[in-house]
Amino acid sequence: MATLKQIAYNIAEIQGRAKDSTFIEQKKLQVEYTRSLLFRRDYERSAVIPIQMLQSLRGLDIIEVDAAELEGLDIGCKVYKTAKRIPAPMNLKGTNAFKYVGTIDMHRAYSYIDPLALQYTKFNRYDKSPLGYFYRDGHLYITSNPRKISISYILDEPSKLEEFILESGLPAFNDEMEYPIAMDMVQRVTATILATEGSVDHNEDDHEINVSE
Repeated sequence: MATLKQIAYNIAEIQGRAKDSTFIEQKKLQVEYTRSLLFRRDYERSAVIPIQMLQSLRGLDIIEVDAAELEGLDIGCKVYKTAKRIPAPMNLKGTNAFKYVGTIDMHRAYSYIDPLALQYTKFNRYDKSPLGYFYRDGHLYITSNPRKISISYILDEPSKLEEFILESGLPAFNDEMEYPIAMDMVQRVTATILATEGSVDHNEDDHEINVSE
């Protein structure tokens, strides 16, 4: 298991600044940026999201949306949204970064629906309320009322979930939790940061990092 704190500390230690807390905080930001950069490159070659890169939120409350909130979208069916704002998913150039949106037990997934296309569903007498979702302005919008939903998706900056407070009163993420990153990506992120700063001139996969699994 690798945490954001461990990854940043190990990089700082390699650079001889393991006791510099400000420097370690800077490394955390670089880790987040580099993880996103390398993943986007990988995704362009092979459109796969490894399970290790995902973050999940369970039991999100749903509330009904006021019609005025969807101004410009004449949908023709009731729409609901997450009560709390959700940090934005990674922008994958038009590809959906939500791996799962659906029932709280993670057993029934909803389909992504283009909100602009939804306004035409009211003319379809066979499917007036399609079961689906879309993301807009920090909320997930749902075309049914499940009361609570669960989601799993990939973020540009996993630490953004520090701002999302769970019912327990604790944040959904902190730097001592398991970081959403594959172990081979830890090596690549570390080597890329060091190479960028002129600390090494090896291939991005050459550098070793100490992380207990």
